[in-house]
Amino acid sequence: MVISLPDTFDPAGQGRESRTHSPSPEVSHYTRGRHPAARARPPLRILPQAVEAWPFLRGRFPFMSKDDGENLTLLSEGRTSYEGSPDRAKLESFPNKYPHRDYLIELDCPEFTSLCPVTGQPDFAKIKITYIPDKRCLESKSLKLYLFSFRNTGMFHEEITNRILEEIVAACEPRWARVRGLMNPRGGISIDVTADYAKDGFRMPAPPGK
Repeated sequence: MVISLPDTFDPAGQGRESRTHSPSPEVSHYTRGRHPAARARPPLRILPQAVEAWPFLRGRFPFMSKDDGENLTLLSEGRTSYEGSPDRAKLESFPNKYPHRDYLIELDCPEFTSLCPVTGQPDFAKIKITYIPDKRCLESKSLKLYLFSFRNTGMFHEEITNRILEEIVAACEPRWARVRGLMNPRGGISIDVTADYAKDGFRMPAPPGK
């Protein structure tokens, strides 16, 4: 890019009639005229989410290992498809980078809906998922789509809660997991179902101060 300045322009006061200036590629129209120290181009920063969405970037940025996104087909798709049944939906997981530590992951899903298997009327609930990961963590977009697949499925609350727990265990094999289904009242009665899972030999850490 070459900028031709008018004949009256005389930045050095030396009486030059004209001056042609070729700016450095690092100088943009935002920084031209500022102090040279402010013209330095900041380093390029690529978020890991972008690398998951565009796999061709993965080899160029070392912070994203190959295994981080190779199984996340739902997250990397350019479009979102909603399955009409949990039989066709799937849960996905990604590697846990802190397997040496026991830590809790809590997922709050306040907009769960399903159908009564007898009357076909809609049921509304809040699903709370808590687990301690082992080698893999549950990917949240796949969980959202999986829970959405219950929308037109007739199923009792007790079966829903236990089925969600079993699917989570199959998807990421946590050390410990709990699924709680808090169903909205119907006919003056609310149902609260809790289902737990623990790997053989795993004991929950004692709460702080005990």
